[in-house]
Amino acid sequence: MVQPLTQEPVSFILLKYSTKSLQMTTTLPSQLLYIAAQFASKDPYKEALVAINVKKDGETIKITSTDGHRAFRVSFEANETFFMEEEELNLDSTAFKKRIAKAKVTILEGQMATVTDDKGSVIAGVPYTALTVTFPNMNGSIWPDTYANEPGAPIAFNSSYLASFLTEVARFGPNGNVKMNVNTPTTPMQFDATLELFGDTYEVQYLLMPVQIRN
Repeated sequence: MVQPLTQEPVSFILLKYSTKSLQMTTTLPSQLLYIAAQFASKDPYKEALVAINVKKDGETIKITSTDGHRAFRVSFEANETFFMEEEELNLDSTAFKKRIAKAKVTILEGQMATVTDDKGSVIAGVPYTALTVTFPNMNGSIWPDTYANEPGAPIAFNSSYLASFLTEVARFGPNGNVKMNVNTPTTPMQFDATLELFGDTYEVQYLLMPVQIRN
């Protein structure tokens, strides 16, 4: 549940968490958490897949989510606005599934996520849970390292055209399945896109697992 908070500058909030005696703090792009949450599992019995995995790899922060049929990931360099003190977090995606308009920064501390806009003003507080689960290793066996892309180039789509078609198939198709002609019908296809959020650019990847069509 999103809770409105008083207008407190983000600089003051970060100052409160700057001493080592306090709990470690992580700040992340709010809209990337929202997007990642859309592709996490809703099944409470698949707790590891309900999580949004956030991991620090040197100066790089990686956000990944999956429901077992599709997956989302994005990597970006830490900076003075977005950083991690923990090595890895698995966040219950339920808290981040609702989009908060104008949200830029999500500050994770304790069990409350403080959300600020691009001016540094607090616009919401979101209770969240850090899950004690082992997130699946998405590299290699699940997320392919390379793609053949015959005859040697990736396949490009206009996102609006693709979304409009898929929306109608989901609404009117008997099973919601779409056939896509690729190199192998049993391996996943990766969609790449560029997002611009508050002047920052992010390269995101979406992995879609094929469904098996029985003749």
